[in-house]
Amino acid sequence: MTEPCYAVVDLETTGNQLDFDEIIQIGITFVRENKIIGTYHSMIKTDLEIPPFIQALTSIEEDMLAQAPYFQDIAEDIYNQLKDCIFVAHNVAFDLNFIRKSFKNCGIKYKPRKVLDTLELFKVAFPTDKSYQLSELAEAHDIPLDNAHRADEDATTTAKLMILACLLYTSDAADE
Repeated sequence: MTEPCYAVVDLETTGNQLDFDEIIQIGITFVRENKIIGTYHSMIKTDLEIPPFIQALTSIEEDMLAQAPYFQDIAEDIYNQLKDCIFVAHNVAFDLNFIRKSFKNCGIKYKPRKVLDTLELFKVAFPTDKSYQLSELAEAHDIPLDNAHRADEDATTTAKLMILACLLYTSDAADE
């Protein structure tokens, strides 16, 4: 049996209101056997206005989405990449709820095989860290993160931290 594939997902959205806001960027980093085996990234067009706070946080401006596909144009491709993977995200409920809602709006029912919240994993793996904010975790563990709050970089950084946590756990287990 092959090792499972983990899809480490990060989304940027127009806000945090599930019933109103939409995804504007998706980043997925695929991990198998503690190695990054691939990535997927797309900006996503929306007809909603991107609030100034979100533009400042993400550095994503409306003109950057002008040539991007709408979610429904890439939904099937994203679903096919995620369907056999363990869904992973930092504070997983946010990303999972948004992607499920977006899939549902396209007539796709998405139920991941398993779900892993790296926020909880990192609290166990790095118990002495002062913060579990992604940028601070990355800095504490010498993982570069040049553009925090950009889905592609956040997904890759989360994947690298997840790999580090798993390697620490397996080496600790081997030492016992």
